[in-house]
Parts: sequence; structure tokens; C-alpha cells
Amino acid sequence: MSTAPSLEGYRISPEQRRAWAVQQSKRTELGASAVVMVEGCLDGGRLRNCVDWAAKQFEILRTNFQQLNGMTEPLQVISGDAEWQWSKKDLTGYSAQEQQEIVYRAAGTCVQQMRVELFHLSDRNAAVVFSMPALITDRTGLISLVRAVMLRYLGKGQESSMQVQYADIAQSLNESLESPEFDTGRGYWIQQWMGKARQEALAKSLCAHDGRLFQKASVQVQGIAEQSGAILRRCREWSCTPQDFLLACWLTLALRHSEGWMPVVGFGGGGRNHEVVAEAPGLLVRYVPVWVDADLQTPVKEMVGKAAAATAEAAGWQQFFDWKQIGPAEPIPILRWCFESSSIEESIRGEGIHFQITGVWGISDGFALRLVVQEWKRSGGSVELGGEMDYDAAGMRPQEAQWLAEELETVVKGALAKPEAAIGALPIVGPMQREMLYGWNHTKEEYTSELCIHELFEER
Repeated sequence: MSTAPSLEGYRISPEQRRAWAVQQSKRTELGASAVVMVEGCLDGGRLRNCVDWAAKQFEILRTNFQQLNGMTEPLQVISGDAEWQWSKKDLTGYSAQEQQEIVYRAAGTCVQQMRVELFHLSDRNAAVVFSMPALITDRTGLISLVRAVMLRYLGKGQESSMQVQYADIAQSLNESLESPEFDTGRGYWIQQWMGKARQEALAKSLCAHDGRLFQKASVQVQGIAEQSGAILRRCREWSCTPQDFLLACWLTLALRHSEGWMPVVGFGGGGRNHEVVAEAPGLLVRYVPVWVDADLQTPVKEMVGKAAAATAEAAGWQQFFDWKQIGPAEPIPILRWCFESSSIEESIRGEGIHFQITGVWGISDGFALRLVVQEWKRSGGSVELGGEMDYDAAGMRPQEAQWLAEELETVVKGALAKPEAAIGALPIVGPMQREMLYGWNHTKEEYTSELCIHELFEER
């Protein structure tokens, strides 16, 4: 009598289960990547050893996913050694623009296993691209991993026998959704979404799937960086975060594009509220539905307060959320409007070498439109904001995306200038649209004919 093959592994987390389902549905490709620019003489062999060291520290980097016949989902299988890809490329013969294009193109590629690429740009300059599958880590976890590798290179990384491993975190997260001990947490989400009005808003906020693969494209929201100082000052005045303020602006834009009804927004809670997992690599971000009770008459300041309260409450109950609790008909519900933020300490210096994180990207769930707010902590203690709007190029043209980004910039400027104004009264038309509208309406011509108006029509 033959026996079925056995497999020793650990259950995947709810976040991994969601990412697995999204990937299996062919809706979108998921993953995370980061670019680190290096000034100084970088030893490639030493860098590679530091990545190996990180893999020994964090089991998730030595994890692969295996699914036997009859299993509905894979298991996490931890190996003794990490299987990851390493490559070196010499770009010294390319122009600076060509180098940048090659490096950032590498960062935009989805991978099946961890990959680290070293690009030599000149004698004293290099770029390193870290790429990760979505089931391994999210954007915040990748930032922590990159920093751990850089610190180790500088001789500052510490061995730790007390490191919390992702398989243990996954077990705790699964218990949050299954154990009777946490019925109160799960009941919170059921209570939140049992009303007819919220269910209708949720149904209208979901993306319809037409079978096409999501094609990620991005546009920079330049106005966020340009207004960084003003946003930070306003947030200090109102005792809120830049994320609260910019989410309120994003919600305002969503409301203005939704014929007056407030859409449900997917809020990418980081899942790192506890100190023990604050800097742990792994997939912990979970998009939870957030609905704000506001309309076009809501003042800007009040809107910011409502957005802050709604997301703080949702983040507190995030670990208990599951789409099955609120019952949308779609097998894999994906919200059209989403929001995520991250804090990045960009620079680490050592003797004769300087590491600088210049870009971090990550997709851990599906969406049609997403605003990503980045809080860059510069050397010297200053803080600067950045914003990027991700969209589905299969359903939106680049020009339309640029218009939408400019509309958001216009809303941000209006909210800063008139904090007591109703959000429905804020200006929304961006420069490109204004120029186009001006061209459409600029039809004035000199009247030189001696004919009467009705005779001109007859002539035509």
C-alpha cells in the first residue's frame, strides 16, 4: 500500500494566503524592490556575505512554498540555506541616463525568489537592487532587510538568537482569525459592515475583473514633494500625520470622481503595531476597507480628522480582518482606490562609504489606483515627503493618469490654502486640463465680413 508524500512545513499567514489567491487568479503580479545608491569602494563579495548573513538571521528569506496534491494552499517550508540570485553588471561604459534606466528597470521586475543585483557605475559609485517575491516580504519589511544588510556591511549588524521568525508570526495571525478567544475582534468588522449603506458603497467600490492582467505603471505626484514643508507645518498645527492629511486629499479626489458618494478605500495597514515585529522582514501589510462618513460639504480640517480616526481604528483591528466576514460576492474582492504609506531612513554612512536608499516599491495586493506616500528621513534629521500614484495601464492611459495626479496636487494645494473650505469647493482642475479647456474655449476670431450673421450661416 503506497502512502501519500508528507511535507514538513508551516501554515501560510492570512496575508500570504491573500497574496497567493491574487496571484493564482492572474489579476496582478506582486513583489517588492528597492534601489540603493553607493558612494565609495564597494566590495561585492563582502556585500554578498552580508546577504547570506541576513538569510541566516531571518527564516523567511530561506522559505519556499510547496503545495502537494489535494492541498488548497501551499505550506511554508524553511530550508537550511537560502536560495537566492546574485548578479554583477558593469555599466561604466554607459551614460548616466542609461545607467539610471537600466537600474530602475531591474527594480521593476517581479521575481520568483530573492534577487540582489550589483551594478558598477564608476570606480567609486555603484547601485544595488534588492528584489523580493510578495510571499516573502512587503515594502516595509524590505526596507528593514536592506538596512540590516547595510549595517552588517559597516560592521554594525548584531547576531540575535531572540529574533521573532515569520512562521511564528503567521501562526499568531491565523489564530486571530480562527480562535474563539478573538471573537470580539472579528465581530468588530462584521458590525462595521452589516449596514445596507456601507454594503452598497462597498459593492460600488470594487473593481470588476475582465480577465486582463494588471499592468502596473506609476506617475510621480510632484506637488507632494513641492508642498512638503507646508504639509508638515499644517500637520504639526493640527496634531495629525502627513499620511492623515494626504489620505484626506486622496479621499476627496475619490469622492469628486464618484458622483458624490464616498467610495470605500483600501487602507494598507502595515501590521507592525507591536515592537517585536516593527522591523521584521515578512509580508504583514493587509489592505482593510475604510469608509469615512463625509460628503462634499465636509470642511477640510474635519475631513482630515475623520480620515485619521477611521484609519487609526482600522489599523487597531487589522489583524482580525478577513474579506469573508463582510461577504462581497466576488471570490477575490479588490478595491479600486487604495492608499499606503512608508517611512524610510534613507542614508547610512560608514568610513569611506555611503549607502542611500533612493527608491522602494511594492505591490502586496490588487488595486486599480493607489497613492503611496513616502516619508523620507534625511541625514541631519530633516523630513521630506514624496508621493507616487500607481495605476493599471491596461485600463488607464498615461495622460489620464497624469491628469489625475495633477488633480490630486491641486486638491492638496487647495486644502493647504483654505483649510476651512468644504472639500467639494476645493479646486480640482490641473494645469494640463486647464490648458486643454482653455484651448477648447479659445475660439475668438476677428469679425471682418460685411455679411449679416444669417448670411454667414447660409454661406457655410
